[in-house]
Amino acid sequence: AASGEQAVFAAGAGLVFVDVSTPEAPVSAARYDSPRLPGVHRDVAAAGDHVYIAAASDGLWVVDVSDPVNPTEVGNFDIVGYADGVAVAGDYAFLAEGEAGLRVLDVSVPATPIEVGVLDTQGYAHDAVVSSSLALVADRPYFCDRDIDDHHYPDPPGQHIPDVSPLAQANAGTDQPSSR
Repeated sequence: AASGEQAVFAAGAGLVFVDVSTPEAPVSAARYDSPRLPGVHRDVAAAGDHVYIAAASDGLWVVDVSDPVNPTEVGNFDIVGYADGVAVAGDYAFLAEGEAGLRVLDVSVPATPIEVGVLDTQGYAHDAVVSSSLALVADRPYFCDRDIDDHHYPDPPGQHIPDVSPLAQANAGTDQPSSR
């Protein structure tokens, strides 16, 4: 994950910070190993002074990296499933949680992530990406999208998004975006 002139990668039970101010010559800036961070990091997202870690069965971890030499774990959110992917947009983290689907967390206070929505994606959610007001979920065996504009996050329990996999398959191998 990158934020400004710094990239951060999950490594073991820690984080590696890389100075990418000169993209042609990235330089390892710092490494942070923590006995508190879980050992399985599936994905990392950076936003401002915080890094969000999808930590498998250990849920979501939030680390303050304003001082990369001395990062501090500031919050976490326990889950029932398996956190495979994470994306952050504004005050929200979108956690791809395997068979549990897509979990939306309010991270406006990074120390206390609060669940604000859950979407049953009908498959196994591997990763999430947010672009503008659209959350995209890599969901086996489906591909799911959800309009997240105006803070209308995943539908209430019992409602499902349409299966758009036929659209994705129809456009596979082309440069044409799928229509909604």
